[in-house]
Amino acid sequence: MAITHDGLVGKKVYNPDAGMVGEVSDIGFSVGASQPMLLIKGPDGSMAEVPWGSVGSAKDIVIMKEAVDMTKFRKASTFAPTQQAKAPDPQVRAAVNAPEPAAGTKRFCTSCGKELTWIPEYKRWYCYKEKKYA
Repeated sequence: MAITHDGLVGKKVYNPDAGMVGEVSDIGFSVGASQPMLLIKGPDGSMAEVPWGSVGSAKDIVIMKEAVDMTKFRKASTFAPTQQAKAPDPQVRAAVNAPEPAAGTKRFCTSCGKELTWIPEYKRWYCYKEKKYA
């Protein structure tokens, strides 16, 4: 029986010894790889990409074939645009005083090309893909 993306996301992930690894946050693909990757978010916020072939069983929970050591993986960014940022440098202060854009105005990130979001609280454009202000 096949399991869907929606059937996996949010499921708890356990090592073969019943130790909790984390929770499935998404499924992805790596360029050049023939199988999907299970994206696991650990309790400390770290993110692991594990090949689907490493999954032993998946239904109500996900059980790995081999132990996954989450301490080897990078910690995900916890920055959100609503958090208080450090005092900005003079160039950023000028941008903060920018007037609110006209309705329907669109701007795009110079790094990734995705559409930016206007954050009225900070009077700045924000890129959710890059997780940074433009």
